Amino acid sequence: MTLYAKFTGATARQEAIYQPPWGPGFPVYVAEQTEVLEILASGCKGSSLKHCEFRALDNKGNLLASKQIDAV
Repeated sequence: MTLYAKFTGATARQEAIYQPPWGPGFPVYVAEQTEVLEILASGCKGSSLKHCEFRALDNKGNLLASKQIDAV
């Protein structure tokens, strides 16, 4: 998987709560602590992604949560 997108600060917190398929749908308590949201992807074809992994990180870079989403 390669880094597809990275959000920081308030944008990362907002993106973290979006429900699939547009986001990971992390619980609010995870989103509130998120400082960096990374989206890793594989199987890119055109504008669609086949597999995504969302990673929520705190301000020290610790992993808070991760979720994989498979799109068909």
